[in-house]
Amino acid sequence: MRNKLVYLTMFILLFSSISGVILSAKKTLESFKETTENLEYSHTVFVGVAFTQSCGNCHPWNKNIYNTYRSGDYDFEYSSMIIYDKEGNVLIRKAQDWENNYGITSYPTSIFDGDYHRIVGNYPELLSYALNTSGNRTVANITANITVSWLGNATMNITITIKN
Repeated sequence: MRNKLVYLTMFILLFSSISGVILSAKKTLESFKETTENLEYSHTVFVGVAFTQSCGNCHPWNKNIYNTYRSGDYDFEYSSMIIYDKEGNVLIRKAQDWENNYGITSYPTSIFDGDYHRIVGNYPELLSYALNTSGNRTVANITANITVSWLGNATMNITITIKN
């Protein structure tokens, strides 16, 4: 009788531990799904992607981000910058300035909304999360107006007004 009681107690403890782990995992998965669902974005997300010609993961990541963009499921624009050639020489000085500004040291590196999120490497499973959390955050309303007037003699008057 005593052995049965010990076994029953062990079974109850084991069962309650397993169900607690399952319930916790289920809640975590539901929370992850909520943040990865494509909700109505507050703004168009901008992604800057740093590449090099010698980077092994750059081509697959480029395909992943391009296919995600072409799907139309996410409101984002992106710019790919191949900063170095195969020998490590700078291809585009402005791209290198951008790279230095964000402290990029590994390739590919994707910067979402001015470093709100960052993905270093080829991790397609992180892409929807980074896009959705960036796109669903609150941002300031900014309006821009550009006026161009032709003055003649190859001269233009350009006025740019930005309101935040």
